[in-house]
Amino acid sequence: MDSVIQRVKSFTGQQQDDVLPIEVPANTHKSIRKLMAGNDRYVRNASQTVQEKQLNEHQLRRRLSTLGQAPWAIMVSCSDSRCPVERVFDASPGDLFVVRVAGNICGSPIGGVIGSAEYGVEHLKSPVIMVLGHTKCGAVSAAVRCSKDCIAPGDHFGRNLGAVVGHIRTPALEALETSERPSTPEQIEHAIQLNVYHSMEQILRWSTVIQETVRQGELEIHGGIYDITTGKVTFLGQHPRQRELLDIARSVTVRTGADAPMPAPEALLRLQKGNSRYVIGDVDHKIVDTKVRHALVQKGQRPLAAMLGCADSRIPIDYVFDTNPGDLFVVRNAGSTCGAIAGGIIGSLEYGVGHLKTQLLVVLGHTQCGAVAAAMEAHLTSDKKGEEVPEGLRCLLERLHPPVKMAVEQSDSTAMGDRVSLAIELNVWHTIEQLLESSTVLHGAVTQGILQIHGAIYD
Repeated sequence: MDSVIQRVKSFTGQQQDDVLPIEVPANTHKSIRKLMAGNDRYVRNASQTVQEKQLNEHQLRRRLSTLGQAPWAIMVSCSDSRCPVERVFDASPGDLFVVRVAGNICGSPIGGVIGSAEYGVEHLKSPVIMVLGHTKCGAVSAAVRCSKDCIAPGDHFGRNLGAVVGHIRTPALEALETSERPSTPEQIEHAIQLNVYHSMEQILRWSTVIQETVRQGELEIHGGIYDITTGKVTFLGQHPRQRELLDIARSVTVRTGADAPMPAPEALLRLQKGNSRYVIGDVDHKIVDTKVRHALVQKGQRPLAAMLGCADSRIPIDYVFDTNPGDLFVVRNAGSTCGAIAGGIIGSLEYGVGHLKTQLLVVLGHTQCGAVAAAMEAHLTSDKKGEEVPEGLRCLLERLHPPVKMAVEQSDSTAMGDRVSLAIELNVWHTIEQLLESSTVLHGAVTQGILQIHGAIYD
């Protein structure tokens, strides 16, 4: 196979050294030097013709068809028609393995971009990946403007195009926070660069094949920005946090019983960050394989938090906090109530704290809660005759009655919606009080400083 690759490289001119008109560091990878030289020719309008490269176009196609490809670089770039990648780098057929998608995003770890890059690395042995952004990128511009106006991309652009823009929300938000100048054009320019780094980071985080090839020194991942006005590519080099990202990628494992309990402040921060990713549509895509499942079976669980939430189907808790299997010990019932001592809710939470050593318990309510709204209506119409309420539902409504009654007394508004919203918040605090009053295990853990109980409301 190596001899075939050498024959292809020799025939296509890939073994020739390019002479750069500018000085570059001596340790610059050969493929990067080729890209620099090619772009310099393109900018000077001095692109080489097939004849100048001493290539016979017909023979080149036949050789590439017969011997296969051996590209010396993988390009992950934007679909924008103003960015013709091969022309920008004055490359010949067989030189570049090109993956293009709007916004030069990676999308998903199990999608076509990462899989294509892995193919180029593992099977074609390409030694360099370059993520190429470009000036005046429409996808990045849309992400910045959505972020400034607090608009959900899916609501504005529809599901599929919104998903593309959503993948750029993280660098867009970072650009808004860190740009030296507050004007939108400068923020977009900054976001374009951050988006390149973001895609480089995702390639490193999501692909074990690429991670290991980088660690072995057989692959470099670089970034660049193409100026669609001048034609010049600014080479950004490797990710400034590459070593840290590789260490993180190596250490990312599922939580099991072999792990130490996670301190409550750290667990709370994990939940906050996960929810932030969920809100902007940039969640970590989970790959739950046999190895993960076996680890959880063989070593048991050590969740970072216990969660008491509502049974409402619109609140998928593992999604809301972008967690992995093994991260959350979840108990759910209508209205996020703790129920009777013998009802299973309190016992379940005691198991999570006492046996699984969870140090954070979150009671999670949510807006538009049907159970709380029903309890509010029952309270306001208690003097009216109506149909008989089933015993189980009646018990649930009775448990929601104290916070509902308190909301009616405390609310300055007589509007049903305002009273229900206040009752939802008061119900979270009421549930926490009930847990502490009803469970010596939870009360003791809080008293000893082992456990923190927090309230939250999901919108």
